[in-house]
Amino acid sequence: MKHLLLVGLSLLGLSGCALYVPTTAVMPLVKARQEAELTALAHPSGRLEVKAAYSPSSHIAVSGTGMVGLWTRGEQYLRTGQGELGLGGYWLLGRHENWLLNTTAGAGLARVRRRDCLIGCDELRGRYGKGFGQVGLAYVGGQVSTSLTYRLSRVQFSQVLDEVRPIADFGLFRHDLTLAVRYPLSVDNAWYTQFAMGSSSSGRQPPNDSQPATSPPYQQWYAGGLPALVMSFGVGWQPRPRPQ
Repeated sequence: MKHLLLVGLSLLGLSGCALYVPTTAVMPLVKARQEAELTALAHPSGRLEVKAAYSPSSHIAVSGTGMVGLWTRGEQYLRTGQGELGLGGYWLLGRHENWLLNTTAGAGLARVRRRDCLIGCDELRGRYGKGFGQVGLAYVGGQVSTSLTYRLSRVQFSQVLDEVRPIADFGLFRHDLTLAVRYPLSVDNAWYTQFAMGSSSSGRQPPNDSQPATSPPYQQWYAGGLPALVMSFGVGWQPRPRPQ
């Protein structure tokens, strides 16, 4: 029954996603040529995340994400460094063009080392790379903007150690669904605050009770398959494009 308790703790935000540490999968709200945005976010687990996006040409957006985690509490810690790059498109929809559709494809790399002491103490370390595709729809209002983003990622884990026991390289799919809300902080709407909340889950089924903790299905699910609740809060800057 240990895996059921781990799922519950993960969904409550009391446990991470073991070795997999999700970034905030939120679509950028750039909607015109030469428009850019920069957002700094904080997570309850002590992770810091920076997201940036820029439109070099109409309907095209490039984006990037960086995350670091140096959280420590007693014998427990989460240390991670990761980055993502994406390229996609955007389109304004609706009679008043206040709906924004965004699609992005990209890739990322991460290194993670963590130690949790919820049910005994376990240490995991390793690396993973991922390729992802995402689609998002946003309502861009005069004051409040709201977006919903879905991301599908293929994650490949390597050099994974459970304490000192190596886990064979493996891959799996992960699904992220995130709701984000932005509120303006300045009269010209250039500065804003953003709150995001969502979930990250895998396509792997939890192991059954007959599978020992040393079996590959259990090790892979524990290292990369646990679900997680994702929350972040921060501030951003979206300057007005220069006149053409």
